[in-house]
Amino acid sequence: MRWILPGEEFDAVEAHRIGLAQELAADGPAAIARATEIATLIAGKSAPLGVRTVFTSAHLAHEYGESAAIERLRPDTARLFATTDGAEGIQPSSSAVRLSSPAADQPTRPTPPHQETSL
Repeated sequence: MRWILPGEEFDAVEAHRIGLAQELAADGPAAIARATEIATLIAGKSAPLGVRTVFTSAHLAHEYGESAAIERLRPDTARLFATTDGAEGIQPSSSAVRLSSPAADQPTRPTPPHQETSL
């Protein structure tokens, strides 16, 4: 509320201090390089449906509240573990092999609480 109500602007350092930014970069090219590094790490270690499930949960929490996301967490996780991506995710990372293909499972979208989707 400190920043919202008076409508004051703040810089990246303040955004980081108050938790709106997780990391700071020296300039635009450094920010792009770091974002690419993080994206490469995620792509190399995370199964696509696992990433999608995380994003779906985050969007659900943003749109409908944290309790709605928590309510969906168990059924979404159960569906995820039933996929080849879920099987990959529980393997030790040193022996993980990408088992899924884009057509193997269907994407999900954030839905309001009490509406089911499938992975």
